[in-house]
Amino acid sequence: MRSSGRRWAGVSMVVLVGLALARPAAACVGDCDDDAAVSIAELIRAVQIALDAIEPAACEMADNNRDGAVSIAELLRAVGRGLNGCGGGPAGEVLFSLHDNELTERDLASGHSTLGIPSAHAHVNGQLCPLPGGDGRYVVGEDTDQPVVRPGWGIFAADGTFLNKLPLPARENETQVADPIGCAVDASGRLFTTAIGSQGGADGQLIVFFPPDYEQSCILDQTLRTPGTMTVDEAGNLYVAEAAPPGKVQRFAPPFATTPAECGTTGLNRSPFIEYTDTVASLGVVRAA
Repeated sequence: MRSSGRRWAGVSMVVLVGLALARPAAACVGDCDDDAAVSIAELIRAVQIALDAIEPAACEMADNNRDGAVSIAELLRAVGRGLNGCGGGPAGEVLFSLHDNELTERDLASGHSTLGIPSAHAHVNGQLCPLPGGDGRYVVGEDTDQPVVRPGWGIFAADGTFLNKLPLPARENETQVADPIGCAVDASGRLFTTAIGSQGGADGQLIVFFPPDYEQSCILDQTLRTPGTMTVDEAGNLYVAEAAPPGKVQRFAPPFATTPAECGTTGLNRSPFIEYTDTVASLGVVRAA
């Protein structure tokens, strides 16, 4: 994912383990009223848009590619949704979408969306990462009551209940408050996160939080140039996008500290994995088959 945006904090993120969807709304082409079904009336409306009889705004979901028109291919997709339903995946898979400091959960089997964390309860942003244990807990950037309360990561229960806060560790002579953005959990259960410092500056952080409660942490690197999202592979290598152009994806190889006492003793094996040559900011990275 490459992004030319310049407002790094609070970036809208969509996260799903095992499945990548660029736009969750595309799961139900033709569903004008967002009720997770495509009716005959909605199909007629889509045909009217295709014939230029009514404006595309009458059913934005019929215009799947957002080009201001409804094509034959889009009509066929809408008919398929009308016949087969709006499910976008198998039962049990949920798409977490973060937008405007809120978290929405979309059940892929039914297509129904639920507001999991309203902004009235907490201000969430950045990347979402499930925590080990199988109980549905997850961590996500949380900046409620900032700047009075230090920004950091919030741990939430599966139903969106706030459990506890993981503040970002402080740096010496810190002048820029960091904002949480990316996260990844390795096979050992360690939670790795990134935090943005000054926009475009080389003061972004890579942080590790230690299980089981994640209340202890240390900074592994504090020279990243506007870090974005991150991921981890089976060998334990971390991949971190740097958004400051020209963008990069940095790879951090293990070993990493396993306890706070080991912080600063294992060294840091960092090397560029991808180096771009253009001036487009590179905010995200994701693994795929």
